Amino acid sequence: MKEKKMFIVSVWFGFVLLSRLLKVSFPVGESAASIYCMAAALPVLAYFLPSRYSFPLVGGVFFLISSLPITAGIPTLLAALSWSLSKEKKTPSILFHTLFSALAISLFILSPSGAEAWPYALYWLIPIACSFVRPRLATRALSSTFIAHATGSVIWAYLVPLSSGQWLTLIPVVAVERLLLAALSVGLIGTIAWVTSLLPSSQPEASSSLNL
Repeated sequence: MKEKKMFIVSVWFGFVLLSRLLKVSFPVGESAASIYCMAAALPVLAYFLPSRYSFPLVGGVFFLISSLPITAGIPTLLAALSWSLSKEKKTPSILFHTLFSALAISLFILSPSGAEAWPYALYWLIPIACSFVRPRLATRALSSTFIAHATGSVIWAYLVPLSSGQWLTLIPVVAVERLLLAALSVGLIGTIAWVTSLLPSSQPEASSSLNL
C-alpha cells in the first residue's frame, strides 16, 4: 500500500509539472481567456490520499513550483479540502460546502462593488447543491473548482477591487473556465487511476471504481 501511494504521488507530480506548461485558451466575445491546467492538477491528489498526506504535498508543491500569487495558494488548498471531504455525503462535507459557500457569498456582497455584482456570487451555490446529492466524480470536481473560485474571488474583491461591471462581465467567462477545470480534473483522475491499475499489486478494478 505504501508503494502504491508513492507511485500515485509520483504520477500526480509528473502531471502537475506537465500541466504547469499547459494553458487552454477559449474565445469570450471578441477576445480570448485562458486557464492554466495546473489549477486542475494540484488539488486532485486529495482524491487519492487522506488529507494528512495530500495537504502537505499539495501545499509544498504549489510553493515549490509557483510564483506566489496574491491568493497565496489558499484556493488550491481549499479545493483539495473539498476533494477530501466530498468522498461521501456526510455531515462534514455538507457543513463545509454549505457554510463556506454562504460565507463567501456574504463576504463578496459586502465588498466594495459586490452588492451590485451579486449575481456573480450565485455560482457558489453549486458546491452547496452538490454536497446534498450522491457523491460522483463530476459533482465533486464541480464543488472543488467552485470552492477555489469563491476563495480567489473574495480575496480579489478586497485586495484588488474591480467595478461591479467588471465582475458581471466575468460571469460567462467563469462558466466556461470552471467547466473546463472540472473536466480536466475528472480526466486527470481517470488517467492516474488507470496508470495505477497497471501496477502488478493493484486490484483489477482500480480504474473501474470511479463513480462518474
